[in-house]
Amino acid sequence: MPAPARTRSVRAPLARQAAIACNSQMFRTFLVRAKGCSEAATIDGAATAVRVLCGVTSRADFDRHTDAGVAWRDLWAEYQGWRNPR
Repeated sequence: MPAPARTRSVRAPLARQAAIACNSQMFRTFLVRAKGCSEAATIDGAATAVRVLCGVTSRADFDRHTDAGVAWRDLWAEYQGWRNPR
C-alpha cells in the first residue's frame, strides 16, 4: 500500500511573493490608486514602487532583513484590505 501523500504548507519566500504580486494587474492598480505610485502601471514600475515603499534596494531584502520583511507584509496586508473591504 502506498504511503499517503503529504501536504506541505510551504510559504513562498517573500521576494517571490512580491514578484508575483507585481505581475498582478490588481496589485498594480492598488499601487497606483491607493499608494499614488503612477509608475506602478507597468510590472517594472510596480517592482520599483514596492522597493521604494518598503525601503529596500532589492526585493531579495525581504527575505534577508526582518524590517524589510515586515514592510512587505504590511504593504501586502494593506493591499488585501483594499482588495477585500469589509
